[in-house]
Amino acid sequence: MTKNYFPHVIEHMVIPLFKGMLNNNGLYALYDRNGTLLMLSDAQVQMFAAENSSQCLGLNLGNLPIAMLEKISTKTRVSIQNVWLDFNQMFTLHQYVVEKQEIVQYIDLSPYYNNLSSHMVTIVPFFHPNGELIAYQTHTRQCSINILINLLKDYIGMDNSTEDSLSGKQSEFQEKFGIELSERQHEILFLMSNGLNQYKVADLLNISRSTVAKILNTQIIRKFNLNPPNTAKLIERAVNLGINELIPFRLRKQKFILFDSARA
Repeated sequence: MTKNYFPHVIEHMVIPLFKGMLNNNGLYALYDRNGTLLMLSDAQVQMFAAENSSQCLGLNLGNLPIAMLEKISTKTRVSIQNVWLDFNQMFTLHQYVVEKQEIVQYIDLSPYYNNLSSHMVTIVPFFHPNGELIAYQTHTRQCSINILINLLKDYIGMDNSTEDSLSGKQSEFQEKFGIELSERQHEILFLMSNGLNQYKVADLLNISRSTVAKILNTQIIRKFNLNPPNTAKLIERAVNLGINELIPFRLRKQKFILFDSARA
């Protein structure tokens, strides 16, 4: 069978099957083997900051229009560079599915809308009876904050970096914001500016809540010259500066957590 026959198979076999899933009001999308978007649920349209699904059809994650990237950046409050990197990483994972012809699951950790959210994404390939992969679908669902914390705790625990070895990594923070923070201070401020409270931050970083409070009140707030000390004002200033978008070094490798041997 030639690949020229694939559109016919997709239209008459795959799409009718996929349409049945759209009744679940979930985050679903269907792509051909080249990564071109064929169909998506209404809920998934928000991923592209579009008004309706027709504006998304024919898009390719590896080559989104600049105008759309800018629109997504504005809507999600994430820099256009990071939006572009996220979509390219997703496209790489999609192509891995096509190459290896197997199901892939991963956790997407991205600070969209000033919140560090976590989503479980499952990519499932569709095969023709002759064994050739002709399309694939994605299903995205949000993970609870407890799942997010447990996942990050496992991965942070695998990092043997010391505070001293990470001191050089903080030059990026100082250059961008003009404020000198240690890696630990950055982690606490980043997580709190993404919606986690002190107890959740402590659980995630495997330190006590009192340690978080001490670092926050005696170290971080002072560096922002807040008088009188005010945690709410600190978080507001951190979000306005964009600190919630600069992921600390020990958390950066967690952007996409894979549940198999795939590597973005």
